[in-house]
Amino acid sequence: MKSPYLCIRDIPGLNERVSILDRFDLSDSEIASVCAVAEQSVRNARQRKKYDAKKKPETTRRN
Repeated sequence: MKSPYLCIRDIPGLNERVSILDRFDLSDSEIASVCAVAEQSVRNARQRKKYDAKKKPETTRRN
């Protein structure tokens, strides 16, 4: 398997890196080893992504 590290080398933030690496169908442990973090950090990043997607933007009042 080719290393997906090259595609995320310049991406700041774990959440963005996990989102990109998820496209390669890698396991939590594989993503954790590429990003040099714990597996739980990968799971937390995925949960944060789901939370942010469900979060509604604030509505502004028009006067």
